[in-house]
Amino acid sequence: MVMQRVTTFFLVSLCLLGINSESQNTFDRSPLADTALLPFYEDWSSGSFATNNWSFPNGQSNWQIWNALGNPEPAAKFGGKPQKNNYSYSLESGMFRGDLYNCSDIVLEFDLKLVNLISSNTEKLTVEYFVDSTWHVATEFGNEESMEWAHQKLILSLANTGAFSVRFRVHGINSARYNAWYIDNVDIHYTCLKPENLEGYGYGYKYYLDWDPVYCASGNPSAYIFDDGSAENGWAINPGYLVWLGTEFPIEASATGVIQSVDVWFGWGPSSPGLTVDIFDENHTLLGSSDPFSSPSEEWLTIPLNDIPYNGHFFAMVKWDMLATGTNYFGYDENGPYASQNLAWYYDGTTWSHMSQASGTVSGVFMIRANVLQFGEDEASGESDFMYQVGFNVFRSSNGMQGPFVKRNSDYISASEYIDPDLNFPCGTSGNPCYYFITVTYHDYSTDTLICVAGSDTVGMVYVGVQEETEAGQFKVYPNPTTGKLSFRCQDLVKCVSLISLLGIINSCPVISGNSGINHIDISAYPSGIYLLQITTESGTLTEKIVKL
Repeated sequence: MVMQRVTTFFLVSLCLLGINSESQNTFDRSPLADTALLPFYEDWSSGSFATNNWSFPNGQSNWQIWNALGNPEPAAKFGGKPQKNNYSYSLESGMFRGDLYNCSDIVLEFDLKLVNLISSNTEKLTVEYFVDSTWHVATEFGNEESMEWAHQKLILSLANTGAFSVRFRVHGINSARYNAWYIDNVDIHYTCLKPENLEGYGYGYKYYLDWDPVYCASGNPSAYIFDDGSAENGWAINPGYLVWLGTEFPIEASATGVIQSVDVWFGWGPSSPGLTVDIFDENHTLLGSSDPFSSPSEEWLTIPLNDIPYNGHFFAMVKWDMLATGTNYFGYDENGPYASQNLAWYYDGTTWSHMSQASGTVSGVFMIRANVLQFGEDEASGESDFMYQVGFNVFRSSNGMQGPFVKRNSDYISASEYIDPDLNFPCGTSGNPCYYFITVTYHDYSTDTLICVAGSDTVGMVYVGVQEETEAGQFKVYPNPTTGKLSFRCQDLVKCVSLISLLGIINSCPVISGNSGINHIDISAYPSGIYLLQITTESGTLTEKIVKL
């Protein structure tokens, strides 16, 4: 059930219609300034904000270095007195060269303490970072209650694309509602990206491994915007329903990159928790999701995403998942330059429908914007390519987690999959799995020297049998049970893959073929339960039961 600002009604399932559009908006890369290198550390022991180039763009106001308290003392303090009304004062760092660490996460860590007086949640400390001419919200704290020293760790998802700075912005209605905010031990550093989601199994005298690709931020930051910045209407979902609302991004097929965050606008009601953002490709296959967030009220909120790859067309959808309470309203642009293109969509877990068709409203665009890194763009110089990915190495132990681990490949692997041939199996049973981990090596672009090596988690893998020929071609699907991602290797050419529920065929899943013959599909968007995966090849049809967790 969907609820408009005035009217409440049921939605019906409708068929998917096509959309054609080639328009997009981008913002430019900021020029590199006189910037510092990482890591950076500030404990305020110098007694001066000027030592490490801290500044106060709106005036210093109640900011000071406080020698009587810290973790350990001193600390940076913003006191509630003298009283400030309708205020906003920032403690802002100097600039750093984030693009030198383009194969890394830029990490901000600090310790925070609040001595509160009146709980109101109207007094805020917002942590933001500036890159590409825009301030991005990393996190925000309110004065619900006092907070003892608590360590904070944040990934600044766009900071590895250019010059960046960070700020601690204290703002609100009446500063006398708290005694002080304290900040200590500010640490900004980079951590090299590591391989994630290593999976595999032993089969047919070989081990089949695959893992997620690692994407370096070597493209141009862009923002895909199809709303005009104002909402004429708003929509929400009543409690107890599983529904997605969002916008189609009809990006040209040649545009590739990663989605690093989205901006969303909600209004006309109090903020509510428990929403997530899901990204789907052109074929409605789930590509990735955000962590749960609380909807903003009458303002934009940046939702971080974990560098979700896209290739042309995609959908950014806000998910209501059986929430106990309703939310305020997802902004809906009805008169902007792209409203007539009918880019707003509704999805109920089974059927995709244009929002205008499903609800009987006018065509429009939901207020959601995608912040991406586009790959393949020409750069003025190679200076920003400070790090590059040399390749992967595979390590295996047949003697348990304690090792020793032996490198299995002779040369670096460029693809995110590997077949490990071995006719001798001293490990691999359910009680004695073979253990693998993957490393990725990064070099300096200009000198081709080692920067770092990052390793995956160690995963135990079981040998499931001896390869036998069958009339239709042998195959094995893994992992099973699964939370969404499935892989399989088939000897014959795969012609069609269908997912079948108790009610019949519900989708023909797109297959992504890997370099080693391993095929990948994703059923994350479907409810938990038992399905049949039917694979049609040149030799016949293969079927295997799948448990979706």
